[in-house]
Parts: sequence; structure tokens; C-alpha cells
Amino acid sequence: MEGQEHLRDLMSSILIGAAEEGRTAISLMTSSPSLEISGFRERNYMGLSDCSSVDSSTISSLSEENKSTFNLSSTELRLGLPGSRSPERSQELSLLSSGRLEKPLFPLLPMKDSTYLSSQKTVVSGNKRGFSDAMDGFSEVKSTVYNEGNWMFPASGSDSETAQSVAQGKLHVNSSVKSVALKEHSGVENATVKEITHPKVSSDVNRNQISPANNISNQPAAKAQVVGWPPIRSFRKNTLATTTKTSEEVDGKPGPSALYVKVSMDGAPYLRKVDLNTYYDYQELSLSLEKMFSCFIIGQSGPHGAPGRESKHRDLLHGSEYVLAYEDKDGDWMQVGDVPWDMFIDSCKRLRIMKNSDAIGLENVNEICRDDSAAPVKAQTIDELHSLQKKKSAPNSPRIKQKAGDGLFSSAILDQEDRQKQQLKSISASLASLTRETGPKVVKGDPSTKKPESPKAAISHHQHFTAPAVPVTDSALKFIHILYNLSPAELYEQAIKYEKGSFITSSGALATFSGAKTGRSPRDKRVLKDKSTEDDLWWGKGSPNIEMDEHTFTVNRERAVDYLNSLDKVYVNDQFLNWDPEHQIKVRIVSARADHSLFMHNMCIRPTAEELENFGTPDFTIYNAGQFPCNRYTHYMTSLTSIDINLSRKEMVILGTQYAGEMKKGLFGLMHYLMPKRQILSLHSGCNMGKDGDVALFFGLSGTGKTTLSTDQNRYLIGDDEHCWSENGVSNIEGGCYAKCIDLSKEKEPEIFNAIKFGTVLENVVFDEHTREVDYTDKSVTENTRAAYPIEYIPNAKIPCVGPHPQNVILLSCDAFGVLPPVSKLNLAQTMYHFISGYTALVAGTVEGVKEPTATFSACFGAAFIMLHPTKYAAMLAEKMQLHGATAWLVNTGWSGGSYGSGSRIKLPYTRKIIDAIHSGSLLNASYTKTEVFGLEIPNEVEGVPSEILHPMNPWSDKQAYKETLLKLAGSFKKNFEVFANYSIGKDSSLTEEILAAGPIF
Repeated sequence: MEGQEHLRDLMSSILIGAAEEGRTAISLMTSSPSLEISGFRERNYMGLSDCSSVDSSTISSLSEENKSTFNLSSTELRLGLPGSRSPERSQELSLLSSGRLEKPLFPLLPMKDSTYLSSQKTVVSGNKRGFSDAMDGFSEVKSTVYNEGNWMFPASGSDSETAQSVAQGKLHVNSSVKSVALKEHSGVENATVKEITHPKVSSDVNRNQISPANNISNQPAAKAQVVGWPPIRSFRKNTLATTTKTSEEVDGKPGPSALYVKVSMDGAPYLRKVDLNTYYDYQELSLSLEKMFSCFIIGQSGPHGAPGRESKHRDLLHGSEYVLAYEDKDGDWMQVGDVPWDMFIDSCKRLRIMKNSDAIGLENVNEICRDDSAAPVKAQTIDELHSLQKKKSAPNSPRIKQKAGDGLFSSAILDQEDRQKQQLKSISASLASLTRETGPKVVKGDPSTKKPESPKAAISHHQHFTAPAVPVTDSALKFIHILYNLSPAELYEQAIKYEKGSFITSSGALATFSGAKTGRSPRDKRVLKDKSTEDDLWWGKGSPNIEMDEHTFTVNRERAVDYLNSLDKVYVNDQFLNWDPEHQIKVRIVSARADHSLFMHNMCIRPTAEELENFGTPDFTIYNAGQFPCNRYTHYMTSLTSIDINLSRKEMVILGTQYAGEMKKGLFGLMHYLMPKRQILSLHSGCNMGKDGDVALFFGLSGTGKTTLSTDQNRYLIGDDEHCWSENGVSNIEGGCYAKCIDLSKEKEPEIFNAIKFGTVLENVVFDEHTREVDYTDKSVTENTRAAYPIEYIPNAKIPCVGPHPQNVILLSCDAFGVLPPVSKLNLAQTMYHFISGYTALVAGTVEGVKEPTATFSACFGAAFIMLHPTKYAAMLAEKMQLHGATAWLVNTGWSGGSYGSGSRIKLPYTRKIIDAIHSGSLLNASYTKTEVFGLEIPNEVEGVPSEILHPMNPWSDKQAYKETLLKLAGSFKKNFEVFANYSIGKDSSLTEEILAAGPIF
């Protein structure tokens, strides 16, 4: 009771003082960066106003009894570490003085219903210091009920400006003014006071002051008090912690509770708490948090943490080096602003102001409320606008070596235009007719594009050149546009726009159609026989080289060149063969189709920009006229197709076929001629290397699994088809892979399947007309479906494609008779015998006219491509194997348990287990059994392979049929080798006899 009486006396004195004053000066603080605060000034942190506005005489007028009850020392801001007792302040800074209390410490604003308006809310109690917990004399007030009305919020600004506003009696009001009605639950009737007014308040302001009785539930909750260290300046404080209760709460119904969340900042030594219910939107929250941490965000502070003169507040959501993020209920960190406000306050657990560099990976980083507007594009026409999309490449400029007397430091750079002119001159010379002195006039670029206006336009890949003045004739008016070393994307555009049968598949590969020819035409291949090749090349029975004379080659060359010159545009590729830089060959391919250009782009080694500028004259040139046929009345021609090679001129002509593989194999034939002359063994083989540097060669014809087995995810791929073995080791001839696609699946051959993507050329595949998904099992067009892709598309490809000397040589055969073992070890003589024989099954579709697997022999596992006698390649192989200690193996990837049609093909996983055992060296330590007839050594056990299939006779149900089939195949071997028996190897032919003895004996 005594406490209540003291309270009533105190409140009466406060109200009387307010009534006597007649006017109450309340100011809203506004931002004033130009003002700095010097020294300490007492603040009324509970009332959010300067204590200087309270006259000290008002306090002195209180009775001694009220003074003892009204403990104003608890309202003072105490300095010191959190949780510690602050030292007593000096008398000069104390709230108590000898003056009379004329103004209330906590002024109440009158409402229209004669209730009191308070500028403060219930005091927060807690251990964290920042404000006083509660006044001792106000212990009974803790049960007081406050209704939310029009609350007066201070805006940001300097304290000196606030004090000045109070002293001048100015009142700044805005539309966010709020009030709280004080009603005592103990039954004390509300006193009536005069309504506080000010003559300078505008009518607009008065209209914004909506009656609290009508809008009590529409106002947002009061801003929460912020606690922490250092002390918070009054213009950065939120209001008291207890949220205003709505009319429903007054009636006993529960109302909304405060949503306190912790706020941390990278680099700040303290945390703070805010009530999300006190904010309207993201913008208000961002600005408020920035003010709280302004001394860290801005970096320049005035006294007491206030921003300095030159500092500017930067919204955390716009352009700051900090990002405002929050942790949601799922524990994920998101950037503030990615969801609607109501959803955000429901899911937010805590806030963090983090640096932009640490915010990588957050959702919606730097995309909140951005202004995406930009300056308009500087283009007058749609053509100019499209021209801005293409950026010209900046080719490297090779420097010319200086001659003596040119100066020590001077260096001349080839002019770009002159260099391009030299390049065009070289291409024109390649297209020159043998009956004319000069070649055709050529320009670079697509004829469908606009020609440059100036005749001196710079030469580039995408521009045309105005021709010099020439006599007005039909031939002089004709220009050939050269599309030179286009990128895959450019070739895609050309193929899809101009070539029927070109499509983009769902994987991004370019599907093409090769026309009537879906395989190579070995019977139409011709080689010029002259004095330089008459003695070097392999001619006669069994040889793939069908001779032609120089006149016939000239006729076909003129026919192909004239056709290419008649076109508006041709595609020119300048590339390399052989990854060994000491033995590299420069090749030029002139073709009529974009897909042929892309095919060779993938299959040959792609030059760098600098290498292209220094390319010069090629070592070998291919003229691919594609579908344009040869003249059947020409001597040596047997069909409309002709593939002609002139080793003296180092040229190749293709007529009457669009099968791209002819170019690839034509260049391989060239390497089979040039490399042995340099004592380098050219090999039709795949090659890979283990992590320990062990290299294995895979010999085999198409369909034997050479590409599949050499592409091993556990080993580095050097190449899949063509290699050279020199004194430096092995090197890949090509820059890509040419894999069969029939029955391809991701499960069986994941590396090849995944390599079929943008840039890959798919030949003759069938795909869904709508989804463009390829059906690799469909043989409607041909079984010889192929994929040509750069070797870099294989993840474990070794770049550059070179390796040390091989340790294992694996001869792959697809035995259609089912009598050869899955694996057998060979001695040196057996290696040469089977290498020269090259037995396999010609898989359907690989060669035109073959509809089912047929037993065949192909010398050196590539008779269609070799130029010299097979024994020369075999002798070089034996020499290198003996020199470097390599071991040879014969692996059958064909049939087991019967011939084709009755038996079954050996499973690919079994073959892979055998290859793994060869790589690991475990087969060298296995026990072996020697077979009859062929005398092959068969391992008795291979890990992961059923032992019953290791001996070829075991899976056969009819043993007698097996023996008959075995003798039949042995007779085929003997008959095939008769061609080579009369050719002496070595000085005394002793090696020839040793090789013959290594064949089948029966």
C-alpha cells in the first residue's frame, strides 16, 4: 500500500508538471552527418530524448520521501564490461540536482479519450546491460497494461541537433507517430490532462495522426530494444522490448509475441537482438541493422561511434561489400530478400551480416532489388546489332628472325594482311589446275555474308576480300570463298543450314548421312606407280595397292579440282599428323561439305593460332569432291568412285563417295609410307598407358574391340587407332577417335558414350524425329555407324598423346570360327607370324557388301592401309620388341563354343579381365598348356574368367566338329601365308624359316 501511495504521488506530480508547462517539446532526430558530438551529454534513454530537456528544478521539487522512492540512478547508462557494476557517475552528470522538477521525466501525451500517452514502453529486465532494468519505485507499474496507439519514433540524426530542437521548442512529426494509453489494472481512474499541441504543426501532419481507437490493431508492433556492447546511441536505439498489446489482448485474448533473433556481423566483437515484428519490410530492417553496425560497415566513426563527416550509410541490400543473410528453419543460409516478408519472419532463426566474399553459394546473392537497366546498345540497324555479337579473334603475330645488321633490339612483325594474303596464295596454289599457271581467285568467308565496303578490309576468318582489278571475263568474275579452319560451332551452322541430312541430336552431336556409301571402298583405291614407288611399294597379289598411271591421276585430280572451283565456297583445314614434334606432318584438306571439315577437325591434330599462322605449305593435300563422281570411261576406273593417291605429288583425290573415313585412312596410308623411311614403325593399333608408365599396344581390325579395349577408365588413353613407334617411344598419329556405335550403351562403354556430345560427328545413325535421341541398336541405314570426336573428350586421355616404349603387344582377333582361345602367350616368331597374317572376322558393315561376319586375313592388321610389304613392318616390330623387352599376346574377342550362328561371342567383361591381367603382369606368372595344331600357350586360370572357356574345345558340345573346324582354319592360315613365304626376311632368310615354323602344324 505504501508503494502504491508513493506511486500515485509521483504520477500526480508528473501530470501536474505537464499541465503547468502547457506545451511539450518533442523532437524527432534527423540525420546530420555534418554535426559532431563533443563530450558526454546525459540522455533519457527510456524516453529517447536528451536529459537536458528536463529541468533540474523539477526534480528538486520532489519531497525527500519521493526522492528516496524514485531511484533515478537505475536509469543511467552505465559503462563497463557486461555484467559488471559501473562506477558511480560524477554529480555533474547525475540526473538529480538541486533544481525544481518542472518537466516530467517521462512525458505522457494525452489522447482524445482523456487517457495518457506515454513515450515509453515497459522496461526490459535482464542481465545484459545497455539500459536500466526497472526503477525501484516503479515495481508496481510492471503490471500496468499499455495499449498501442500513435507512438513517437526518433529518426536518425545527431544528438546535438535533438537538443537544439527541444531548446527551440520545435516539434517534428511524421506519419509513423504512435501513442500508448496507460491504464492501471488496480482500478485507479485515469486523470485528464490538456492535449499537447504546437502552433507550428501543419494541417497535413495533424491529418496523419489517426485516432488510436480506430487503428489500434493496424499498427505494427513496437521496435525491440537492442542490447549489447558498446552502448547504443539514442538515434540508433529501438523502442522497448515489450510489444504493444492489441485490443484482443486487453479483452483477455492472446496477441502476437515478439520474434527475437540474434544478429551477428563479420568482424564485430558482439551480437545483438532484434524483434522482427517491429519492422515493416526488408528495407527498414536493412537500414536499421546498418545503423546498429555503422562503425564497422562504414569504417569512419565520430565520437561515441557516430558516423564521421565523410561517411555515408549504405543499404545492406544494395551495393555494400556486406551481404545480409539469414538461417532458416532447415539450417540453410539464404540471402535476405529471397522470399516474401511474412514468410521470412516465420522462417528466420538468426541473421548474419557477412562479407560478399564469404557469401558465394548463397541463394540470390546480389540479386535483390537490383536495377538491371543499362545503356542502350549502340546500333542503328538490326544487322549492326547482330554484328556486335561476334568478337574478332586476335591472332598471334610471329616475329621474324633478325638478320645481321638489323639492330640489336629491333624486330619486324609480319603484317596481318600480308600474312593472310600469303595464306590465300598457298590455298589458291593447292586448287590450281595442272594445265594453268595460276590457281583460282580465292577469298575468305561465307558467301552468304555481306562483303566489306572497303577493298583494303583486313583479312580475317569472317570477312571477304575485294579482288584486284581484272579483265571482265566469266573466269575473272568467279571467286571461291574459303571457309578456313572453322570452329565446330561455325561448322554446325554451315552443315545444318546448307547440307541435307544434318541434325543436332539430343546429346549435342552432329548427325550426318554419308549417302550411298556407308563404308570404305577398297576396290576403288588406286596408287600412282612411277619410278619412285615402283620398287618401294608392295605390288601384286594380296597387295591393297592397285596401280594407276600418271595420266589417269591427272584426269581425276583435274575433275575434282574443277568441281571444287565451281562451288561458291569450299572448306579448308590445315592440321597436323603425329604428336611427336620431331616427326610431325602438315596436311591440308579441301572439302565440299561442312561435316567433312568437322570430321577432319576432330580426327587430325588441331593447330594453335600461332602454329596456324606459321603453317606455310602443307606436306600433303587431300581434294575431297564428295558426291561428284569420276568418269568411268577413264582408264583404270571400275565404278563412279575413285580414291587416288600420288605419293610423288603428295596428294590424294576422292571422287564419288561421301564416306568421311576415306580421308582418315588415306592419311594413314601416307604415314605407312613416310614413317618407315625414317625408321619409324607405323601401327594400326590402339595404345594406353598405366599409372606406372607401362604402355600397351592393341592391334586389330575394325570390330575386334580395339577402340573399346584401349579406352580404359583405369589407364591413360594415348590413342585408339593409329600410332608410331620411334626411338622416342610411341605417339598417336591422330587428334581424335573413330569409334563404332552399333549397340553402344553407357553401361558397357561409358567413356565412348559420354564422348558423344557437342562437336562429335555421328555417321549414319538413326534417331527419334522429335526428341533427337539416337537409337544405337537400329541398323536401318547400316551397321557401320560411327562417332568421330576429339581425343580430349575422353576424360583420361593423355595430352600430349605420347608415351614410353611398350611393354605389352596385344593382337586382337574376332574369330568367327570359335576355335582360338580367349588369350594365349606368343613367342617372337609366333608374334611375327600372326602379325603378318592378321586374322580376324570382317564385321558386318565395316566394308561395303559384307552382310555377316566373314573370316579374313589382313596383313599387319591393316592391309588396306599399308604401303610396304608386310614383312618389313613385321621385322621392325620384332626388332623393337626384342630391344625393349615387350611381350606379345593373342586375344580372341570373337566366338566361343561354336562358330558364328551356333556359338556365342565372348563376353566383354571376360575380355576386360584378361586385359587387366596382362597389364598387371599376373599372366606372366601363370601356368600354361600348349594347344594342338597352332601350338599356342593357354593360361590355365585367369582371375574373373571361367576356366572352362579358356581352352577353346571345352565349350563345344560337339568335339569332333571342333577339330574339323580347327583344321579348316589352320588350312586357311597356311594358304594365306603362301603369299609371304617366298619373301626373304634377313640376309640369309633364316628369319623367314623361323616365322614359317611358328605357324600351324598338322
